[in-house]
Amino acid sequence: MKLKHIPKQKRLGLWAGLLLTLFGKSPRPDSEAELYKKDFHPNTQKMGLRFSERIRNAFRHRWLKRHHL
Repeated sequence: MKLKHIPKQKRLGLWAGLLLTLFGKSPRPDSEAELYKKDFHPNTQKMGLRFSERIRNAFRHRWLKRHHL
């Protein structure tokens, strides 16, 4: 590569980048099924963690979900 071609290549790269941002294809939105797959569901059994009954009893009030009718 010669040094005199580098500025021209930079200009071409800049223009190509600008055109791609203006006319490039935007990603399609995720469906509900895909969002559910990407969502993090903490499950201690799947992670391989085991809690003793003493620890479970200490944190049980935080884990229980209260439903108001």
